[in-house]
Amino acid sequence: MTSPAATKIELPKLSEWLAQRIVDAEPSRVAVLAGHYALFSAGGKTMDFLDASSFPEGVPADLMAFTKFTWYAACQALASACSPRTQLVASVDDVQFVRPAVEDRHLREQLAVALVEQYYQAVPELPHFHHVLLSQAGLDADDVLPCMENRWLFSERWLRQRSVGHLREHAMNGRHGLAHLHSDETLSRISVRDPELGEFCMIESGNGNCASGYFELITELRMRGVELLIAMIPMRCLAQITAATVLAERLGVANGFRVVNVSLADVEAELPAQVSGVLI
Repeated sequence: MTSPAATKIELPKLSEWLAQRIVDAEPSRVAVLAGHYALFSAGGKTMDFLDASSFPEGVPADLMAFTKFTWYAACQALASACSPRTQLVASVDDVQFVRPAVEDRHLREQLAVALVEQYYQAVPELPHFHHVLLSQAGLDADDVLPCMENRWLFSERWLRQRSVGHLREHAMNGRHGLAHLHSDETLSRISVRDPELGEFCMIESGNGNCASGYFELITELRMRGVELLIAMIPMRCLAQITAATVLAERLGVANGFRVVNVSLADVEAELPAQVSGVLI
């Protein structure tokens, strides 16, 4: 695994930088992860607030800014690069902010799943905001890599759930030693330890997290023939994203797969994006 020195990109130049990376990657198949957003439980339903002029309390303004800027930059980059082997990937955090006001934990989780499912039934493709910018850039459905036939969005809840089974399989098959993967006897807790990165929990109480979800996304995209993933992520997620990428390399689940993580700290303050490349 090689990790080039981090590069900083001024935000006004990010779209141009992305387009050049896409062109340089040809003829490889490229996926660009952008426009990541979150769902919020509100009054008995789930909303994304992407078209709202103002946000209720509890909706992070910095996340909204990240969502809109990265999707715009990615759409413009694809339109400029004109690469038929590059597609956008849209993911959604349907876990963190979907919190039904119910005390019973089991019932709360059931309601959260039901609320999220209602959202996907109403939005089987992309949110209105994403669709508008996609169209304005002259792009269409062929420029988006869907999660599945009846849903375009990559659900973080879905990725986390799938990762649990896959990571347990790696642990049971004895491949965890090389990967520095550690688990308890019941496999309800699985973590990865790295001399440089430290220890990161991947599975806790049988549930996946941000790191395991990204690990699963890498696995899923590689299985679909993607060769390069350029992922725009919030800076606060970079540590877990890096741990997931390192684990994917050590387990050999993404052999020959290249990852470039582009982390953004504060879009509104126009802080430069940090680009860290990882070659698997």
